[in-house]
Amino acid sequence: GTSMLRVDIDRERAPWGIRMVAASGRTVWSRTRVDGNEIRLEIDMSRMNTGVYHVEMTDSKGNRTVSKVLKQ
Repeated sequence: GTSMLRVDIDRERAPWGIRMVAASGRTVWSRTRVDGNEIRLEIDMSRMNTGVYHVEMTDSKGNRTVSKVLKQ
């Protein structure tokens, strides 16, 4: 099966820079610009190892939000 992570996009704070970081600190997925035309972004995690990841989102003003994701 596939493992998809869905990320909702706040259009008011776009554009966004989004990256997923493994526990080792290595960036395993990134997208430098997600504009306000997208309301949802899907990240395919099916090829990623099990473990803890952090999704780091940075908005147009440089504010950063970090969420923890556990892939089993």
